[in-house]
Amino acid sequence: MAPLLYCGALAFLLHVPCCYALVKLDVLGIGAVRGGAVSLVLSYYLGDALVLAHTLCRGLHRKTFHGWTWEALQLSQVLLLPSPRRFDRF
Repeated sequence: MAPLLYCGALAFLLHVPCCYALVKLDVLGIGAVRGGAVSLVLSYYLGDALVLAHTLCRGLHRKTFHGWTWEALQLSQVLLLPSPRRFDRF
């Protein structure tokens, strides 16, 4: 089976009426460009939520995920990656 395909298709099928409502009908009164952007963001979040729900409901995470550790939550080294100071030595 292809759950990612099904989740993406469902998100797309819900994106179409959402986009129509936010762009053509201007339900929120924010304009066509912003309405299209909001509709796209909502469909991305919906697709992510569907994949997450599928993963949690089927228990697919149990083999590889054993919980959070303090080492995984240490962001000090990760936050230094985009820093321009890292390239001073070159």
